[in-house]
Amino acid sequence: MLLVGATASSIIAFNGSRFDGKLNLNSASVGGSLFLRDQAEFQEVDLAGADVAGQVEMTGSTFRGLLNMNSISIGKSLLMGDRAEFREVDLRHADIAGPVDMSGSTFRGPLNMDSISVGKSLQMRDQAEFQEVRLAGADITGQVSLNGSSFAGLLDMHSMSIGRDLHMRDGAEFREVVLGGTDIAGQVTMARSTFRGTLSMDSVFVGKSLVMGEQAEFRQVVLIAAEVSDFLDARNSSFRALELTGARIEGTLLLGSRNGTVTWASSNDGDGQPVPPRLSLRNATVGALQDGVDTWPRELQLELEGFTYDRLGGLQTGERSLPHERGSDWYIDWLSRDRFYSPQPYRQLGRILESYGHREMAADILFANRARERAESGPGEFKWWVLSALQFTIGYGYGWGYLRALCWVALFTAAGTLLIRGARNGVGDGRRPGFWYSLDMLLPVIRLNERHYDVDLSNDWRRHYFYVHKLFGYFLVSVIIAGLSGLTE
Repeated sequence: MLLVGATASSIIAFNGSRFDGKLNLNSASVGGSLFLRDQAEFQEVDLAGADVAGQVEMTGSTFRGLLNMNSISIGKSLLMGDRAEFREVDLRHADIAGPVDMSGSTFRGPLNMDSISVGKSLQMRDQAEFQEVRLAGADITGQVSLNGSSFAGLLDMHSMSIGRDLHMRDGAEFREVVLGGTDIAGQVTMARSTFRGTLSMDSVFVGKSLVMGEQAEFRQVVLIAAEVSDFLDARNSSFRALELTGARIEGTLLLGSRNGTVTWASSNDGDGQPVPPRLSLRNATVGALQDGVDTWPRELQLELEGFTYDRLGGLQTGERSLPHERGSDWYIDWLSRDRFYSPQPYRQLGRILESYGHREMAADILFANRARERAESGPGEFKWWVLSALQFTIGYGYGWGYLRALCWVALFTAAGTLLIRGARNGVGDGRRPGFWYSLDMLLPVIRLNERHYDVDLSNDWRRHYFYVHKLFGYFLVSVIIAGLSGLTE
């Protein structure tokens, strides 16, 4: 039927009809609503450029060929749900003032809605079945709901604008999803759904919370440079890889609590070799980090360089959630799991622990940082020798490390005392030089007794030891001054 450019002042209804050929309503103008419902059957339908003042309803009908609604304008709602069946649908650049409902229907071919504009909500839920779906650049004023539906092909939603929430939960199944650059004013929920391919959300903006927890299954999630205005919840869900590089989460990153923790699953590469799970927090920023003691398994490949947070813990904390309950060793072990060494994660944690008043724990963390830096360099590097000297003399200048310097003073003073007692020359009053002489020779600049400097060891083999004795004193004092002034940090 050829109705190209036709004009109708009221409704047009094809309810329950059957068309064996093409129905062409290209550029038609309908003053009322357009009905193609009630188990009607169509082959190819062309509604490109049509202008419908009312609603367009296709519920319960079958479209065996291309349904072309490119650039259509609809004054009210577009209803395509209630077990309708479609082959290929083109809704690019369509302008729909009301809601779009595709709930419970089956789309056996591609559904292209690139740059569509919807004045209210987009409903694609209730066990609807889709193949490839494209929504790139779409503008949806209300919410988008994909709850409980199945997407067997690519779901491309990049650069969308969603005025309210995005729901992808309650048993929904996805293959590959692209949400890069999408702006979502409300929250995003993915609870109890399955993502069998990559979920790409790089540079996404979420105006509220991002809920990925509650028994959802993810393969690879990419949130590079994403921004979440509230919290991100991943508890009780499974991930093979979670990429949060450069992400910014204003609230809490919830990885564990008394109600459960995130779990990590291994996968296999193309050769059947196991691939360990991976979590990248490189250059990510979160308001608070809330985890559990079981959040970080040994097999997890962890990247922490540049990761910053303002607080540890949050609401619904679980067992051993507070820093003093875990202790320094637990945190040092956690930081050691970072695949690539960087001092920043250690300094970040040390700063937070010190702000909580746990100064000894902070010192332990900073000491562990220097110890790992030394281990990473090796004896073949000059840095290793410098760090070794700092470690053995002042404990890198952290906590009680300066007590090591006192131990060295005591050791050298005792050694000098034992050696000098055998010297022939006294200290001017006939007494043999001893403890105070040894200490005076060790301390640079300071002179405890001028008579100690009258002792002549020029013909005594002990003079060689006291050369080393004095040099070590200068070295030790220099290291202490450098440590106290912060030059060793």
